[in-house]
Amino acid sequence: MSQGRYVLRIITQLITSRLIYRVLVGIAVLIGTNYLFNDRALADTFEVAVSATSIIFIASEVGMSMVLMRAAAQVTKDKLERYYGTALFIETMAWLGFMLVTTSIYASINGFNTMFWLLIILGTGQAIIQYRVIFRSIYRSLHRGELITFIEVLDGLSKVAGMWLITHYIADRTIGVYWISIMFTLTTILFIGIYGLNTFKLVRPRFASSLISDMTQEGFWFSAQTLIMTIYFEIDKLIMRFYQLTGWAELPAGDITRYGAASRIIVFFLVFHRIGLQVITPYLYAAFPKNMPGYRRIVQWSTRYMSACGIGLGIGITIMADDIMHLLYREELWNATPALQIFGVFLAVRFIGITSSQVFATTGQQPLRTKQEFMGVILNIILDLILIPFFGFLGGAIATLITELVIQTIFFVMARRIIQDSVWLTFKQIIPALLAGIIMGILVYIIKPYLPIYVTPFIGAGLFALLLFTFKFFNKADLKLCTPSLH
Repeated sequence: MSQGRYVLRIITQLITSRLIYRVLVGIAVLIGTNYLFNDRALADTFEVAVSATSIIFIASEVGMSMVLMRAAAQVTKDKLERYYGTALFIETMAWLGFMLVTTSIYASINGFNTMFWLLIILGTGQAIIQYRVIFRSIYRSLHRGELITFIEVLDGLSKVAGMWLITHYIADRTIGVYWISIMFTLTTILFIGIYGLNTFKLVRPRFASSLISDMTQEGFWFSAQTLIMTIYFEIDKLIMRFYQLTGWAELPAGDITRYGAASRIIVFFLVFHRIGLQVITPYLYAAFPKNMPGYRRIVQWSTRYMSACGIGLGIGITIMADDIMHLLYREELWNATPALQIFGVFLAVRFIGITSSQVFATTGQQPLRTKQEFMGVILNIILDLILIPFFGFLGGAIATLITELVIQTIFFVMARRIIQDSVWLTFKQIIPALLAGIIMGILVYIIKPYLPIYVTPFIGAGLFALLLFTFKFFNKADLKLCTPSLH
């Protein structure tokens, strides 16, 4: 099988399994959000706990997945076993350290309250989830099919079933929030464990203390970049919580949950660009620097298709935001619709610029990108502090969009300079998708009052695909599944 066909097959397989999993988890979360919102203060506490553990424990991945993929392109399988075992050790030490430090500090200040126990329970689950990224790097590096990933479907089903039982049989919301946290953590441990054991059949992990220092130093920049890209939404919620506690801005109870309700829909889709990029990353490592024409072709192909997907999804979500909110949430959360519209634009911007992340990562420029993105976090915090007092949770959404526009524009230009490609020619290849998205959005806006919401997205997707053909987005290489361009 050609590399192009293999990449397409694996991306399709992974997106299918992850889509089913994310839909099931999304259903579970929606049930939980509507259940907890009867106690709005408790719902806000749960949102803050989820955000805090996401920020703290996503750093525990410490960049080991990218280190493993780089190693797999350059070392023998015997050496990869030592890299894999050492990566698992570093990962474990990192999250245990984060868990001990953060919960100890919190307990010393606030005692053993509801938030403390939620941090413990949710933090454990979040830490275990990060192993999935390392496990996947083994499959991607060895170019193996990943049928085991469909085990995630069972994980998602267990979460839906658990959430249904909790919300139907536990009337006390305080007890319910604990059981929701425990259920999510236990099901995660079970299925991530099964997933991990299957990677040991491919690569037997062996620990090598001599690799710890070099792997940690290399992984730091990947870890920092992953953390920075993930925390925009979480920072917004934490700053809103800060204003609630201090009273320096008037933010009613439930506003953090409203913001979370809108952002959660966008986070659902952000996982899919990571799947695509992780599949092509081993090929980028193999091509650079000895095959720069091939490297540029992979980047151009990824940029065009990521942009098309993001533009179609982003505009579709923006146009149908009110319908989506009405379908998924109770009436008290519907006023978060403008935030979802803003996040729809954010999604399009993120997808257009996201391929730049792998350009920096695979050309040895990751520290530069991480430092620049850290400045983006500072910008986001400053904008939050200015906009949230005036616009409430919508201010947080606006701050996130502005930050993303600035950062992705900078990196889009910088990445082209690194690989000596034309910024204009790259953007020119995206214009057909942009035109198709705008026209599709206008048509969907006109026809959606006359169609059921379950039908409208499929009509919109069909229109978008037809318009892409009309504006000649696809080239001959695309129609041949890009077989020649990935060699």
